[in-house]
Amino acid sequence: LEGSSDNTGVILDQAYITVGGFKAGYFLTWADDIGISGENDTFISNAKFDSVSYTYSADAFTVGLGVDELNGADGAFGVQGLASTTLGAVTLTLWGGYDTKADEGYVVGKGAAAIGPGTFELYAGWASDPSTYVGTVEWTVGAAYGFKATEKLTITPSVNFVEQFNGVDYTTGGVLASYAVASGLKVDTTVDYNKADSGEWTGFVRLIRSF
Repeated sequence: LEGSSDNTGVILDQAYITVGGFKAGYFLTWADDIGISGENDTFISNAKFDSVSYTYSADAFTVGLGVDELNGADGAFGVQGLASTTLGAVTLTLWGGYDTKADEGYVVGKGAAAIGPGTFELYAGWASDPSTYVGTVEWTVGAAYGFKATEKLTITPSVNFVEQFNGVDYTTGGVLASYAVASGLKVDTTVDYNKADSGEWTGFVRLIRSF
């Protein structure tokens, strides 16, 4: 539970139960994992739902299927699937989703491989038309390389090409630096550029504590 800004109520962030591979409740689904390292990829619009899913994991692969309750969909629902396999130094992942009210879906593929002193990521996503899952982006392609400069510092440049349903296309790019201050504590710093109509530079410094 997360407190509201005026302290008059609470906001439910996530609430769910898991039994074996089953998960039920209100939570971020697999769609939230879509993308590459960095802060400038864009494809999925909504990833948190009242949902029921089942995930099966073995040593080399993971598969899953979930059903989502879509807000304001008048009884319609969404279906999502996940498949991932690791072959040596390469991990391949495939996501898919279908909105039964909009009668539209999406598919995303990603490959990640250990290359040199870091990890290279390449992904592509396509949506048939706007849906609860994907609101504006028709297709996107992105790449990133997480360079492990030291035991504590990882530097990740990334770039994404995007085309929207309205025909407008643009490029985003940036560099993310993550420094592990101590066990469970790291600092992220990023500078990003979004080349839309006029172009915009953004950035932040973020302290992350993991328990």
